[in-house]
Amino acid sequence: MISKDLKRKIYSWATTRGGYLAGIYLILLLYFLIWHGLFLLFNYKHWPDPLWKEFVDVCYHGLKLDSVVSAYMLPIPFISLLLIYILPRRGIDLFLRVYYAIIGILLAIIFTSDLLLYGYWHFRLDSTPLFYLQHPTGAIDSVNAWMIIGAALGMAVAAALLIRILWGWHRRFLPEQPKHRRYTFIYTPGYFLMAGLIFVLIRGGLSVATANVGMVYHSEKQFLNHAAINPAFSLVYSLKTERDFTKGYLFFDEKTLAQNYDFLAQQASADTDPNKTEKVLTHNRPHVILLLLESFSANPIGALGNSLGLTPHIDSLVNEGLLFEQTYANSFRTDRGMASILSAFPAQPKTSIIKYPAKCQSLPSIARSLSANGYTTHMLYGGDINFAGMRSYLTATGYRRIVDLSSFDAIHRLSKWGVPDEITLEYLAKDYLEQCRQSNKPVFYTMLTLSSHEPFDVPTKRNENPYLNSIAYTDEALGHFVSQLKRSSEWENTLLILIGDHGYPYPEDKATPDRPEKYRILQLWAGGALEKKGRLSTICSQTDVAATLLSQMGFDHSDMPYSKNILSAQVEPYAFFSVPNLFGFVDKEGITTWDCDSKQTLFNEGTHEERRILLGKAYLQNLLMDVSKR
Repeated sequence: MISKDLKRKIYSWATTRGGYLAGIYLILLLYFLIWHGLFLLFNYKHWPDPLWKEFVDVCYHGLKLDSVVSAYMLPIPFISLLLIYILPRRGIDLFLRVYYAIIGILLAIIFTSDLLLYGYWHFRLDSTPLFYLQHPTGAIDSVNAWMIIGAALGMAVAAALLIRILWGWHRRFLPEQPKHRRYTFIYTPGYFLMAGLIFVLIRGGLSVATANVGMVYHSEKQFLNHAAINPAFSLVYSLKTERDFTKGYLFFDEKTLAQNYDFLAQQASADTDPNKTEKVLTHNRPHVILLLLESFSANPIGALGNSLGLTPHIDSLVNEGLLFEQTYANSFRTDRGMASILSAFPAQPKTSIIKYPAKCQSLPSIARSLSANGYTTHMLYGGDINFAGMRSYLTATGYRRIVDLSSFDAIHRLSKWGVPDEITLEYLAKDYLEQCRQSNKPVFYTMLTLSSHEPFDVPTKRNENPYLNSIAYTDEALGHFVSQLKRSSEWENTLLILIGDHGYPYPEDKATPDRPEKYRILQLWAGGALEKKGRLSTICSQTDVAATLLSQMGFDHSDMPYSKNILSAQVEPYAFFSVPNLFGFVDKEGITTWDCDSKQTLFNEGTHEERRILLGKAYLQNLLMDVSKR
């Protein structure tokens, strides 16, 4: 028989120790519930109807990851409750106050940052921003001062609120240190039970599958799935899996992968007969200018269907150039688009190969191929070339001369990102012509624009929408640039390639991450060295620029297994793109986007959906295995 005194002690232990931890757990759950509401409120443009029902669903399904994150915060208090038997309560009290303050600050930073970034990137917080924060000045330049001030205030309020509540609970309910050690042993099973419960909560349940982002997906509307995600979990989860590039993407065994990938591999090496490649150049050794246009989606371009008249100079150039109407970006950020275009290496969903200098050394590139065939190689960027690892990448891939922000006088640094496009394009025209005159070698000159990057701070105003206004500004600067080249004798020997580095969510209701409008970009070839004029409706990826260009010049591209010569009649075209947790595949039969977390189709247009999903999985798995080996 258990004595009444012993029963009272067990009950007291359970209510004080267990109640203390349960209170911390429930406070955090309530805190996360408030953030779900704030997320929906902050992103009101994506609200479904009726909102109240969807809010309940978001909170209900989001509870799974909210519970996991709340449980992750319990081991330290749990261990502290054990130590209170042997250490002074005052020390435990102070330690836990500091611990709760750290939790409050970290969660406030994570949730506020997520709230700010979602409007730009349309996925919940992962390790991606940490990469860009290696160069904090460039990252901050993407937002205006009021947003920074608002974010700082939001973090302060969120942190203060949570810390105050946690401290209040802690001050009132932290158990006293036992005065007597008698019966202490009887609590041991209770502590084991408590530890087991915390472990199960952290794991996400007792099923075979452990906690993962996809477990909260519940809707056909991607925004509602995102709203249910706990960004603290998605951040830690992505950090944990970052170096394991293939985790979550091993769809097939090696034999099945080889069978499924065979068709894709064949297309990169299909142009074996030069006579079946349509020649579009006047000769095979022109000077080449490759302009990577920041955020130049196809959607604001007049020649590609926009009626606002934002791009008259590009539209005019289309009449004397070759427009690739169905070009798709590989991803959503400049560093990923840069590697896709310049190295014909596809973007990865959750990382960027540019952040790994050692891996960059193994990448092929247009610059290296042209340099090996007698070209001089130049790179121009009006911003800080050290941002996002660009300098190490460009140097490793064959650019012998790099010009950036540091080469311009301070008076020209008029935008947050650096030197506006009109000034850098004017510099490009003069420097390019000088390089052509001074060198007895053909010139390959690459430039990355920046004025059409957030916060779109350009000196002219032609449209109320900041993004569209920046596109119009860069278009005008391009018009002046082309006019300068046309007045020179070098124009007849110049191939000019314009291509967007990635798309942009405009219009917001159509260019969402799960739809092709987000990834379709401008690609236009022009110049006196271009013989063929017109429009090409062939499906094309950013990675195809390299093989297509090198094939026109008679150079080998066998070291570029992801690049196709789309001007070859032997090639069956397709395009692939990926962003965190989803990929898209485009072929002549249609387009499909597939979510890797929920394992379901997000968007489909056309027939043979299952084939595109199969090929997309094979493409992605092969790519990430390749990244791991480099």
